[in-house]
Formats: sequence, structure tokens, C-alpha cells
Amino acid sequence: MRFFPKLLMLLTSIALIPLFGIIFYDWTVHRLLSTEISYHAGSLLIEEAAGMLDQAVCAYARLVREQAQTLELIAEIQAREMEEILAREPQVMPKVYFSEDFDRNVVPGMVEASPRYDRLGSDGSLIPSRISLTNVDFKLAPGVDRDTVAADIARLAAMATVYKIIYSRHSNIVVALYTALESGVISSYPGMGRFPEKYDPRETAWYKKTRKASGLVWNAPYVDATGMGILISIGVPIHWPDGTLAGVTAVDVTSIQELPSTLPKAHWASNLQVFLTLVDKRPETNETGLRMVGVGDYHKEIKDWTKPLEEVWLEAGDQEKYCRMIGEIQQGKSGTIKMPFEGRDSLWAFGLIDNDYTALIFIVPMENIVAKAKEMEDFVLNQQHRELAFFCTIIILAIVAVVAFSYLGSRSIANPLHALAKATKEIAAGNLNVQVPTVTSKDEVGDLTRSVAAMKSDLRKYIDDLTRATTSRERMESELRIARDIQMSFLPMELPKPPHGTEFTVFATIQPAREVGGDLYDLFFVDNANLFFAIGDVSGKGVPAALLMAKTMTLLKSFARDEDYEPHKILLDMNTELNQGNETCMFVTFFCGVLNSSTGEIRFSNAGHNPPLLLREAEEAIFLRPQRTMMLGVFEEAEYQTERLLLKPGDSLFLYTDGVTEAFDENDNFYSTARLQEVLSSLRGLSPEETVAAVLNDLRAFSGNAPQSDDITMLMIRFNGL
Repeated sequence: MRFFPKLLMLLTSIALIPLFGIIFYDWTVHRLLSTEISYHAGSLLIEEAAGMLDQAVCAYARLVREQAQTLELIAEIQAREMEEILAREPQVMPKVYFSEDFDRNVVPGMVEASPRYDRLGSDGSLIPSRISLTNVDFKLAPGVDRDTVAADIARLAAMATVYKIIYSRHSNIVVALYTALESGVISSYPGMGRFPEKYDPRETAWYKKTRKASGLVWNAPYVDATGMGILISIGVPIHWPDGTLAGVTAVDVTSIQELPSTLPKAHWASNLQVFLTLVDKRPETNETGLRMVGVGDYHKEIKDWTKPLEEVWLEAGDQEKYCRMIGEIQQGKSGTIKMPFEGRDSLWAFGLIDNDYTALIFIVPMENIVAKAKEMEDFVLNQQHRELAFFCTIIILAIVAVVAFSYLGSRSIANPLHALAKATKEIAAGNLNVQVPTVTSKDEVGDLTRSVAAMKSDLRKYIDDLTRATTSRERMESELRIARDIQMSFLPMELPKPPHGTEFTVFATIQPAREVGGDLYDLFFVDNANLFFAIGDVSGKGVPAALLMAKTMTLLKSFARDEDYEPHKILLDMNTELNQGNETCMFVTFFCGVLNSSTGEIRFSNAGHNPPLLLREAEEAIFLRPQRTMMLGVFEEAEYQTERLLLKPGDSLFLYTDGVTEAFDENDNFYSTARLQEVLSSLRGLSPEETVAAVLNDLRAFSGNAPQSDDITMLMIRFNGL
């Protein structure tokens, strides 16, 4: 952008800063006001909701206790009436209907049922059901002959009057009344059919638990066989006059009853979730938790009535508050607490129902409670947007006026600068012969013009110096390329091949981080059966490291070809030589060894180098742990030991320098020894060349666009056996 528009913008900005300051202040005040209103209103709403939920949970707990007492009384009355019928001779049996009759829609007097009797269709939708309030539903267990149990059917038919009276008075809490006898016949009211063909009440959990009890028993929730979802039964064993077990009579209820009329009428009540829980020990951890006995729906999607329900635990997002709430429940207290539920901040209300630590839990998302406060905040913000629109109109008018005034005042300053900019553009294009405008004024424009003239002269001199420097740098780069070729000539031109062609397989690669580097490796036969191998890393980078690498390679080839080629002796001799005249304190980490291609034995010695990895077939890659020793060139009296390792056919040894494990990605994360071990463990079965290539590809994928920070060298030997 040219100077004149910039000057114009500067003058305009100076004029508009106070106006923008006023607008920003007004916007900040309104923002703070809306936040304060929302915060205080939300706090009041949460406090009000906590009180309402506390009252509601206490009222609901009281209702559940009263209903439980009523249901126990119903079950006892039903059992007493049934035992009186069993004590009498069976009466003339009236017309009775079986489950199959209801399924064929041949039973008269069927009426529409409430939604709790709905069943789940094959497409997942709820199908409204019809029930009979005048007829009892009978079902025979598989293999039971109707004529054989005719007397029992007649006795159960006599219970119809009792069923009807109880249901007419308590249909708000009772789902079904039924009696099952040891002979395999069951009667149920209200009549509706839908019993599975192979249904045998004697094999159900509620029947087995009740028949073993000495009196009334509350059974665990179970999936109803007729499709009404999860139910809870209160059962009582019934006996013949001689005291022998006759069967079981029971009452079915839903796990969560209709909510009381005292439930809050607030806007958030529709999002209220209700849970009936039991304080219990978790079987896997023995920690105290809330096991769900029922929830605020009928779970009609659960259709397999032959399997027991899995235990489901009510979880919270704050374990400390969760444990504190359980402790208060165990003390018989009720109250409210704020803690997350299913990832959302929520308000919990809790209360104890009975001495068995059955507890009632209400949960409402906090966002639903404070929704009204959010509406108030949005209203204030909308008002603020209207004011901003008004101020924007004023700003536009002010800008027009300021621009016009600034334009007239800035032209006298901009014209001389325009001429100077034109001359400067020619100079930038390479025309150093252009005439710089003559300015006699002693202001900043005059100083700038004189500086441009001086710059033109200095630029001509700089171009001449740069030409000479470029020529020198190109000569240096050429010499470095030659040095790289010389350095690479120290490395093996060809990898050694086993005497018989199959004893072992080797592969090695090196990638310097600069034109020349400090990594090295070598492989050669010291006799007909023994392969010498080595890998090393010189401290530092560039030319000094390359020179020390060349010296190290020369010493290695000299000492390793002696008749006594024990690895630790080679390191001792090399360390002695590298310590001579080492004024720069440079050092070499070094690992060398000798592989017997006939037996697979490796004798090796380490001088502070990275531990190699051993790869065995069908096993994870593991790091060797050589004895800790000093690097070469650091301490002349350093000692080294030869260690031994026996390779089995198929085993491999993987050697590397720290340029592999310390490579970093674009976020400065290291590649790490753990990742190298994991990658090598996944590459079992590949040849050394394929393995090295795979590691190199993984290293490049990890580094991405990050530059290579150090030389990368890898060497792998696989022993195949004779």
C-alpha cells in the first residue's frame, strides 16, 4: 500500500479511536450485565429446583413405601384365598380360556389396555394390546395333559373373583395377578394370552426363588414372557392342607410406578429421569455403588425373557461426590447434589425407601434448569445488537467526514514521497543509474531522499562483494561433495557373502544428515568362517566428525585383521590410539562383534553404543543389555569385555545409531527405542534388506517434514544356519 493511503488511514484512525472506545465500553458493559443476570438467575433457578426435587423425591419415596406395603398385603390375601380354595373340593368348572384362545382372538369381552400392556412388534414399534377383565388366562406347561390337571384348572378358575376384586381396587399399581401350581398349570389376570409356546412357570427364576421361601418374597426384576418389559413380582408359596407345596401365587408390578402428583410442574420436569436403585457391592471391585433396579420406562426393547437381566450400575462423573451421596443414603438422609451424569452437568436428588438400602434417584440436566436464565441473557444481548447497529451508522457517517478532511491535509506530504518511491522502484529493478530526485528540504522527506542516494552507492558495492562470495561458496560446496565421496569410500563397497551362500544374510545402510557425517559401519571376513561386523557414531557432525570417522575406520581395518581379533582387544587398541592427541575431546560410540557362520555364535564388545535388538522367530524383539563401558577416545585406561551370544537359525541382530531413535517429528517428539522395538516386532519373517527398508519408511512417515537432525545408520545380520 502506498504512503498516501497509509497516511490517510492514520489520520482517519486517530479521529475514530475515541468513537470506537465508547462503543467497546458500551459493548463490554452490556456483556458483563448479561452474564451477571444469567449467573444470578441461574443460581436462583438451581436453588429452587433443588428444593422442589428434594420434596418430590421424599414424596415419591413415601409413595413407593406405601405401595410396597399394599402389594405385600395383596400378595398375602391372594395366597390365603388360594389356600382356602385348595382345601375345598373343586367346584364345577366354568368356561375357561387358554392363552391360545386369546392369541386367536376368540375370547369375548376384550377391551383396550393401558400402554403398560403394549408389546414390542418385530419392527421395533409398540403394538397396543387388548385385555379381558372378565376372563382369566390359563396356560399349560409343555407336556402337561389338560385332562390330567382338570381339577387344578377348576381350583384356579375359582380364583377369578378374587383376582377381579383385587385388580379393580389396585389397578393403578398392579400389572398382573397369577398363580402357578406344581402340576404345571398357571392362571393369570387380566387375561391377555401371549405366553410363549414352551413357557413353563416352574422353570422361571421368580417361581424357583418363591417356592424355596418360607413366606412372602420380593423377586429380582425380570423380563416378562408376555412382552410387557421389565417387571417385579411379589410371590408367596402356597400349600395343600397337609402342608406340602402346591405352588406359588404372585403379583406383578412395574419397576417404576407412575410419578406422584407432587412432582414439580417446572419447565425442566419433562427432562427428569427417575431411577430405583439398591446400594450394593460391585462384584468385580467390591466397591459400594448404586445397582439399578428400575428406570422410568418399561424397557420393552428387551425381548429375551429366558435370560436373566444383566446388572446395570448407575454411574456419575464425580466419584468423590458419588461416594458421599451413597454414604448419606446409607444414613437414611435425602438431599440434592450437583455432579455430571452421562457427560452433562446435572442436579441429583436422592432419598432412601426402605431399610434394605433401596434408594430413589432423580436426575435433571443443569442446562434444562437454567434454560430460562439463558433466555434472559439472550434478550439482553439482542438489545445490545440493536445499539451496535445504531453506533455503526454513526461510525459510517464519521468515516466519510474524516476521510474527506484527511485527504486534503495529506496530499502535501505524499507528493514528494511519490517521486522518491518511483526512483526507488527503478533501483529495486536493477537500474542503479537512475537519478534520485533533488530535495532541498531539511525535514524527514529530505533525509529519506539523501539516504536513498547513499543506498544506491552502497548497493553497487554490495553486488560486487556478493558476486565474489558466491563464487567462493560454490567452490566450497564442490569440495564438500568430493569429501563425501571420499568418506563413503571407507565403507564396504559390497556386503560380504557367506562361504556356502546360505549361512547368513546381511544388509546395511547409512544416510548422513549433512554432506559429510560421523556414522560408520564395516563388515568383512577375518577368516573363512568368521564375519567381523561393526557400527559406530562419532560425536558431533560435519567435517570434524567425518575426519574422526575416517581415522576410526582406518584403525578398525588395521586392528581387526590381526590374528588375535577378540572384540574387546580391538576396542582397547582403538581406544589407545584415539586418545592420542585428542585435544578436541571428541569420542566414538562403537559396537563390534564376530559371527561364526557355522555355529551362529557371536562374540561382541560394546563401547558406549546403543544396545542392539535381538529378533527371534515367533517372539517380540528384545534389547541386548551389554556391559556398560566407556566410549572410545574418552579415557585411555578404559576397559572392555568380550561377551557371547548364540544365534539359532532364523535369529537376527539389528544394530543402529542414535540418529534412528532420536529422530524427531514436527512437534519435536522423539522416534524412541520403544517405537523401534514395536516396529521390529511386527516385521518378523522379512529379510534384513526388507526389514531395514521398512524401518526407514516408518522413520520417514514419523518425521514428516521435520529435517533430519543426525546421521542414520542401520545394520542387520540374520543367521540362517548351515
